[in-house]
Amino acid sequence: MALRMLTACSTIKYWKNLLTFLCSPSSHHLNSFAFNIAFKIFSDESSADGLRLSSINGLWLDKSYSVNPSFKKVLETAYRATIHLTDLRNKV
Repeated sequence: MALRMLTACSTIKYWKNLLTFLCSPSSHHLNSFAFNIAFKIFSDESSADGLRLSSINGLWLDKSYSVNPSFKKVLETAYRATIHLTDLRNKV
């Protein structure tokens, strides 16, 4: 799922190689697939005796990076993920 999220950002250096590795023709294809999976898995319409899946999904970036609003929107809608900006350069 993390590799799929990265394809939503077309500015990464090896974007086309990543799509080939994931056997996908485009980022849009992967985003649509992720949206459909997330919609089915995380829907609240399951029966009382059915299985329920919980997941924590997010992307952690160094706070020195700026996040493109369209990338953030794709992560939130297609992947139901959040972006967390934190200090990854300095050890705590």
